[in-house]
Amino acid sequence: MTATPFSPPRPVALLDPEPPLLRLGDLDTLLRRAVEKKASDVVLKPGDPVWLSLHGEWVPGSTRRLVAPEIAQLLNETARHPSAAAQVGKGLAMDFAYEAPVDRFTRSRFRVNATQCRTSRGTGIELTLRSIPGVPPALSDLGFEPALLAALFPLYGLVLFTGPVCSGKTTALASTLAESSRTRPRRILAYEAPVEYDLDGIPDRIAPVTQTEIPNDLPEFRETVRNSLRRAGNIVLLGECRDAEILRSLFEAASTGVAVYSTLHTNSVAETISRAADMFPWQERDGTVRQMLASLRLVVHQRLFPCPGGGQTAIREFLAFTPEIRTLLEKENETARIVSRVGELVERFGQPLWRAARAKAEAGLISEETCEEILLTTGRGDRTPEPVLSSEPSEAARARTDERLLPEILSTFRELLRRLGNVA
Repeated sequence: MTATPFSPPRPVALLDPEPPLLRLGDLDTLLRRAVEKKASDVVLKPGDPVWLSLHGEWVPGSTRRLVAPEIAQLLNETARHPSAAAQVGKGLAMDFAYEAPVDRFTRSRFRVNATQCRTSRGTGIELTLRSIPGVPPALSDLGFEPALLAALFPLYGLVLFTGPVCSGKTTALASTLAESSRTRPRRILAYEAPVEYDLDGIPDRIAPVTQTEIPNDLPEFRETVRNSLRRAGNIVLLGECRDAEILRSLFEAASTGVAVYSTLHTNSVAETISRAADMFPWQERDGTVRQMLASLRLVVHQRLFPCPGGGQTAIREFLAFTPEIRTLLEKENETARIVSRVGELVERFGQPLWRAARAKAEAGLISEETCEEILLTTGRGDRTPEPVLSSEPSEAARARTDERLLPEILSTFRELLRRLGNVA
């Protein structure tokens, strides 16, 4: 069966006419129009047209292919550093925030990643610009389940939002902190690399919010715990958990009696435990898991899927780590058994991804095909597995075989008796 070929996507005209070289003013116009079309990401790469991500699908944003020198120049100007392109050219990836002017009073914010890449003509620099709304959306607009909302604001301990890239983790986390700033008189300290949403600009706040960018405002994440203690923070955000050093900081901060929030790239709630353990040397893993269980209060795994009528919807798996659940897990002796046990507890006391997918399908927010794909991925699909071939037939198969061969055996036996009679 041959696959049906996809027709190439038609370019979305962002600049008309297109300039011979993309300069900073042209980039600002391009980004503004990309935001108007609700593009989440814009990619600039030598030898390719401008690429846009619209509702999870990539389409060209220009007809002209970009060249390496113009992208290098744009990097220097957006990063406000004359040698930014030279640094990236040495293999040092760069992350920073950029604001494109919309009018005299408004700017669109973007998170920018610059990474050296290979092209058909050698090496170049790829820029990925992700659109960031100035203020995060209201928590009520994100469709959080009541059980999830009830566990979202612990007095102290660790809350993790997990999922793949472009799954809405940062938005969900920013909306959570924004809601806290409007409803709870607890000081929020956010340490990010780079700062994305403008939490300081949230209207009607009843608590102070301060955002610190690493490494521009503070050199390293390892300094955030001591810094937050001296600043009397009640809620601490430590951006993305990228390595063991940041994870240690999360545990240390959670043990000081504050609520700590962060994000992690994993594929399920249970995998979050093993992913954290794998960041450490094997000698430290059991102790790390014990320390993690002592501080965990909630793990939310989130993914975005397309809606039938356009746009995307979030499907979430989550488990609140109550004192009873933490006690159950502490009785397990091995990390592998703890991970397995967490999966069982998600089914019994939390919300597994397959159950959330079925609810979204019944509400018409995802297609039946998308729901079936999620069910198959999580082992809950309805397709009958292919029979497993075995060199040893079963008892039933042997019985059926004997029944089919019986007439032939009797006929052969009669023929043998006839010949013996003739010989006699």
